[in-house]
Amino acid sequence: MSEKAIAFTDIHADDYFYQAVLWAAENGIVSGMSETSFAPSRKTGRFKVLATAGTHLFILLFQQVEILIST
Repeated sequence: MSEKAIAFTDIHADDYFYQAVLWAAENGIVSGMSETSFAPSRKTGRFKVLATAGTHLFILLFQQVEILIST
């Protein structure tokens, strides 16, 4: 995993979810509330959870298709 710092000012390296947010932000799965705010304590609705999971699934499937095409 990258050691790049997160631009979100409300996420810190000692937060248990830091690496997950870093990975998801680097891979375009999450973008936060703004460029500097992730709002980890804000309540999340079902739609947002499903949209995030769907984005992740789409990226994984796209990567698999790229692998199949390149072989």
